[in-house]
Amino acid sequence: MPAFIQGVYWVVVSIFLIYSVLVSIFDLKTRKIDNRLIGVGLVLGLAMAISRSLFVGSLWPVLSAIAGFLACFGVYFLIHLIRSDQFGAGDVKLAAVVGLFIGALGFAESLIAILGAFVLALPAAIYYLSKGGANFRLPFAPFLLSSCWLVFSLYN
Repeated sequence: MPAFIQGVYWVVVSIFLIYSVLVSIFDLKTRKIDNRLIGVGLVLGLAMAISRSLFVGSLWPVLSAIAGFLACFGVYFLIHLIRSDQFGAGDVKLAAVVGLFIGALGFAESLIAILGAFVLALPAAIYYLSKGGANFRLPFAPFLLSSCWLVFSLYN
């Protein structure tokens, strides 16, 4: 495999890391995730899937990323339908981005990443509920993206 392809792969990963920090900060400050940020994330996720396919020499990462995108969007969309007061549409779209990015590693990894976000958010949710903050909206992007990077670190 040419070193160029490997370099492109790691550049995409590095840019997605910077993207993750920026989206997390934006969500913490505004409690929203701008659609332009989602668009950038989708481009990065697609670039990840394509570069990983070239990296491993198989079309499987692209197919797995598309499956991860659809499954993660679907799972979070269902949660949004049930709890739209606590779980915004930006979180649904960001889950799709995470599914696309991590799905390039494998379909199961994308599901682990989106479900792991709830595990990471649990201590913060318990803390705010114990302080009487039943109406507090927990910014979810930092937990979702932290879970994404945890899974990436463990499975890459």
